[in-house]
Amino acid sequence: MIPAGQEKVVPSEEGLMKSLFIAISGAIILMSSVVYAQSDTQVTDPRKLNQEDWIERSFDRGQLNRQEEVQLDREQARIDRRESRGKADGVVKRKEAARSGAAQKRTPRPIVRERQDRRDARHR
Repeated sequence: MIPAGQEKVVPSEEGLMKSLFIAISGAIILMSSVVYAQSDTQVTDPRKLNQEDWIERSFDRGQLNRQEEVQLDREQARIDRRESRGKADGVVKRKEAARSGAAQKRTPRPIVRERQDRRDARHR
């Protein structure tokens, strides 16, 4: 096995610890980048689900008429198209996410304002 005159080289404990540390660090960096990439693409989904739920509930309660519901649904479709174009390259950039979030926030404003105005007019 070991030729005569040669000693068996045993890695030192310090060398093993360094290589183990490097391997674990690499694995942590790789896993964190995967988690970060996944979290960016799902930024607007909860708000969108809440928005769609709100539209449906409001229409069922009679707070929205058919025209308002159709208008909001069109806006949602427009936002969905914008998001899918942003996700086409595989990553939603911070600016794209901000625009999408702002559009989600802005969508129901005119209808909510009008509804509030009608409510205020009744109490005058």
